[in-house]
Amino acid sequence: MTMSEISQKVEGINQIDVVVVVDALGAAVQGLHDNVYMIDSQKYCGSYNHGQAELVTSCIDGQRINWHLATVSPSSNAKIAGFTGQMIKEKKCVPEEVGPQDDRYWTGRVQAQGAKGQYQYSIVVNIEGKNYEFDPFILIK
Repeated sequence: MTMSEISQKVEGINQIDVVVVVDALGAAVQGLHDNVYMIDSQKYCGSYNHGQAELVTSCIDGQRINWHLATVSPSSNAKIAGFTGQMIKEKKCVPEEVGPQDDRYWTGRVQAQGAKGQYQYSIVVNIEGKNYEFDPFILIK
């Protein structure tokens, strides 16, 4: 498949799902950066750094990105507490928390307004009442 064909397929996809997996015990001992693993549904559309804290999610203007958090240990108490950083400040994507009480997640629409490029953001994760941050990216094509 050529890059042009891949780009055409990306344009037809309205949503991107990002899964954030956290090792809460490891984060409490060593910090979050080396204990968070991210994947998204755009691997074949240009996303990279899957399985790490600095995932780069490939997207286009108008796409919706959904962030879901899971923990390695189901008994761990962790949730996404918010987002900060360049992506938010420049209003390229401003996520909000949605969903039923027992299945909350964060979602935001990419609003590039013609801009292209890579934008860093921070995800704030609350683990057992303490906030931690790490800094992935979106790549607007």
